[in-house]
Amino acid sequence: MNSTGQVSSTCTKNAPFSISLSAGQGVGASMSARKMTLNGGSQTLSYGLYTDAARSSPWGDGTGGTGTVSGNGTGSAQTSTIYATLLAPASVPPGVYADTVVATITY
Repeated sequence: MNSTGQVSSTCTKNAPFSISLSAGQGVGASMSARKMTLNGGSQTLSYGLYTDAARSSPWGDGTGGTGTVSGNGTGSAQTSTIYATLLAPASVPPGVYADTVVATITY
């Protein structure tokens, strides 16, 4: 299953910036296999976040084979698309699975 989201940033005009994403808070999560945890439970679902629509470039902090998204500020809000996919869906109980990933914008 695939999905998309967006992160928005506003940087000074012509200032170079870079956006990195954390591994998230799921137990055992990594930049290439983040973990959503069942609300109130211990079951997890692995997912990936990517910089490209082909989902071939994991979005992380630039280490361990991950990349970041960079650009130049315009002085106005700019959006960057996050491409997501569920990795090898497991047989888990139905419910609400969630994770928190922190975006860090460096400029």
